[in-house]
Amino acid sequence: MFLTVLRERVEKREAEKLIKHVIKAAVKIGVLRRHGQLSPADERALAAFRSKFHTVLMAVVSFCEVEFSYDRGFLQDALRESHQSLKSVVERHLSDKSVSRLAGVFSLASRGELLDSLFAGQVDEDVLKLSRMLRKELDRGLL
Repeated sequence: MFLTVLRERVEKREAEKLIKHVIKAAVKIGVLRRHGQLSPADERALAAFRSKFHTVLMAVVSFCEVEFSYDRGFLQDALRESHQSLKSVVERHLSDKSVSRLAGVFSLASRGELLDSLFAGQVDEDVLKLSRMLRKELDRGLL
């Protein structure tokens, strides 16, 4: 669903690369955690990332559920803070290429015109479906 929504707003190749980079980073961080390679400071930074990204997800759901609540600046700031929290871990453990890819992910996700196309004015049905899916996962405590 996310890929469908993204493909409607950015080039198909760019959307697919974004998804691929997110999955790769998540797997790599998961492997590091599973093998006990993260320091207590890294674990705290990941916890901070989860908290900040949870704020991003809650805001996204709110923007879809409450008319005229969209705040581009708030979302861009929350994404920037999420990126900084994650970057502190990724820089210590992954390649410069992975760090750069992750920066690209957050850069794309923070684009004002992309955010506006998702949340400003009338929210389209695919975005609403994605929002409902996010709400369910948030309510279940999975995100």
